[in-house]
Amino acid sequence: MSRISSGTDAYPNPRDVYRALLSRLVDGWVHFEVIGERGGWFHNLLSGRECWVEVAFLNETSVELNPGIPKSKRAVIPELPARWRDESKGTWIVPVAESGELIDWLDRCLASVSGRPNYRVTGWIEV
Repeated sequence: MSRISSGTDAYPNPRDVYRALLSRLVDGWVHFEVIGERGGWFHNLLSGRECWVEVAFLNETSVELNPGIPKSKRAVIPELPARWRDESKGTWIVPVAESGELIDWLDRCLASVSGRPNYRVTGWIEV
């Protein structure tokens, strides 16, 4: 699948990107990252400095959440629900049935670490 970004007619808000890609995830993983204020997603590719979150397909009932947030910004990310099982290496198992809550968390997390209330996000699925 190709990359989609918020701030477009098809996906005006980051939540639209999260919803669209998570609804299509049936194998592999989806990668979401904050778009830098200058240079867009291509600048992200070259600099590698923007925060990201990956959500991997595990099975019909669970996905794995992997926040790629630098240590310097982890204090501002929202708390993860206790019922999301903490796995080793900073990943969490999230029930597919809680995808609405996952979308809420993604939005709060990447808004917080971006430092911008009107942040933009880009994402794609890797198989």
